[in-house]
Amino acid sequence: MTKEQIEHRKKLAIAAKILTIHGYRNSPIEDIHAGDWPKNKKGKYASPRDMIVTTTDGGSVVPWLTCSRISQQEMEHLNKTIYNQIYTLMVKMEEEGLPSFYQMWGQDWDEPKIVEI
Repeated sequence: MTKEQIEHRKKLAIAAKILTIHGYRNSPIEDIHAGDWPKNKKGKYASPRDMIVTTTDGGSVVPWLTCSRISQQEMEHLNKTIYNQIYTLMVKMEEEGLPSFYQMWGQDWDEPKIVEI
């Protein structure tokens, strides 16, 4: 790659980080992620493979790993919010360039990788 191509890729990585942090992470996913994680009797965080989900009236028991963890309503809200936030960020980046606030977040993240989509 040329020096210009490397610099362009660095800018794309910054844009991806901005979109991820401000378009995805700072969205209703935080509300879904918030809360208590179950602990076992020894007081250690339980492994997902050791957890089950059931109803308070003793209904069906579903292993955590096969349980849907997000409702359709939550998913729709999440998608709409992320879509609007990413769109807003893309418009701002097009109009104003890459903002400097990205430096406050994600400094300990791995470098991005091109994946198959």
